[in-house]
Amino acid sequence: MSGAGPQVRDRTLWRTVLLGAGSIVAGIGAAGLFSPAAFHRANGVDLGGDISLLSEVRAAGGALLAAGVLIMLGAVVARWMSTAAALGAVVYLSYGLSRVLGIAVDGVPADGLVIATGAEIVLGLACLLALVRFSRSPADPARAGVPVTGTARRSGVAGTAPGSGVAGLSVAEPAAGPVPDVVGQLRGEQ
Repeated sequence: MSGAGPQVRDRTLWRTVLLGAGSIVAGIGAAGLFSPAAFHRANGVDLGGDISLLSEVRAAGGALLAAGVLIMLGAVVARWMSTAAALGAVVYLSYGLSRVLGIAVDGVPADGLVIATGAEIVLGLACLLALVRFSRSPADPARAGVPVTGTARRSGVAGTAPGSGVAGLSVAEPAAGPVPDVVGQLRGEQ
């Protein structure tokens, strides 16, 4: 028998999904940011010399690169896994479903873009499943119905030490003092 339990194998699977999804979107983002004309030419899209269009494409590429890095980070930093899965689901499903709308309204694009549509929907659903799995994880007491109380003392990475919770905040311990109303302070309330 394998020494890894079902929870370890499950977490490894979802980390692999996030790492793969993040790598793909980061690679696409980097190509769009650093070599937009060549990247889009591969699917029959000619960006020409329109500086404004190139600026728009590079901006989207930069956003995708940043999203990919954050998704990959969620694969290795336990407390970011849910955020990374949510980001992956939003990025991939918004692209895939927007392409489906484009197909319905404008017609069928180049084969590579049709394949991208299917891949984006599959990866988006995989990230969504990962998010659902993380939101039900008993390893994170804050998601298992245990109240997180007002102390901001670090107790390690979420789910790794007894009493740890979201972002390493202590779980079910008395507050060390009054918790400041940061939102109220930002609004000018005291």
